[in-house]
Amino acid sequence: MSKSTACIPLLKALADETRRRIVQELVTETLTVTELTERLQVTQYSGSKHLRILREAGIIRTEKQGKHLKCCVEEEFRLQVSRSKNQLDLALPNQNQINRKTMFRPMKTTQRSFCQFAQRVPVLTIAAVLATFAGTLAAETIEVPNGSFESPTPPPGFPASPQVDVWQKTPQPPQVPLPGGITWDQLSGVFPNTAPVEPNHIGNMTGNQAAYLFAIPGVGLFQQLNATFQIGQSYNLTLGMLGGGGIAEGSSFLMSLYYLDGGNSQVTLGATPITYTAAGFSNPTHLYDYTATVGEVQAGDAWAGQRIGIQLLSTFGTGQGYWDVDNVRLMSVPEPSTVGLLALGAGGWLAARLRSRRRM
Repeated sequence: MSKSTACIPLLKALADETRRRIVQELVTETLTVTELTERLQVTQYSGSKHLRILREAGIIRTEKQGKHLKCCVEEEFRLQVSRSKNQLDLALPNQNQINRKTMFRPMKTTQRSFCQFAQRVPVLTIAAVLATFAGTLAAETIEVPNGSFESPTPPPGFPASPQVDVWQKTPQPPQVPLPGGITWDQLSGVFPNTAPVEPNHIGNMTGNQAAYLFAIPGVGLFQQLNATFQIGQSYNLTLGMLGGGGIAEGSSFLMSLYYLDGGNSQVTLGATPITYTAAGFSNPTHLYDYTATVGEVQAGDAWAGQRIGIQLLSTFGTGQGYWDVDNVRLMSVPEPSTVGLLALGAGGWLAARLRSRRRM
């Protein structure tokens, strides 16, 4: 591999937000895979996939210790990035704040070319090259039908409607008790916002309606989009939500992206668990944003080309209170293309040549 292309694996590995967060967590301490996935609120599958990409790029290493798989940043990479922090900002702590005892011994194979590249190319040069390719690297919005739950409109005089257009409702799990006089179908639906002068008016609701889901295990909404998982793209699912109606502390909710396998079963690819606490939802009339992420789709992934599924699910609750959900939106984010990264490497080479010619 030439010097101009040696940096590609590292730049591709660090292009994903979740992988950057992993490096930020591991730069100060060694963590198990379980500890990492809990901190980042990603699935074990998603976390392991991101760790594999970082390991193959020479950024982290893993080591089996008993029943646990320990992860840490490669010592050489950490020192290189620390020395070049003006070129690559990973929110690294000060050098003297890093406990070197938590790091494994460095592996023999390192990616010195990355730091050589980072040291050669100033920030403005990188920014200029990236700007050239900004059009191809821009995120794209994927339409989520009825994502703000504007349809249907409840009949006049009714505070809510159990019908939710486009979305499907999860079936009732066995042995889940229901509040007296309420059917399973009534546990989720849409409702209009109150007038702005009312004390329970939701100030940041998109449009005039949102969805409600009772805090009862298994109550959920889901839909499959016409859009499909595309190779080279990562996906971010975001929604606004709040807990209301006296919802109990510890009630939980799961937002996820999935696909249907050959047996027509849902396979979760990225999910974010949400737990209600009064401190976490301090404003009862404000929707708080949460995001679930699916990393870059590879050519060999079973879900490549499969339709994208979205599920919103109450996973634990006493039946007291409900979740309000609004503004479900989905973004596809292209990972840096090989062509773009080659250009970035070539730009660094050109900048170095120009500087050397000026010195002549």
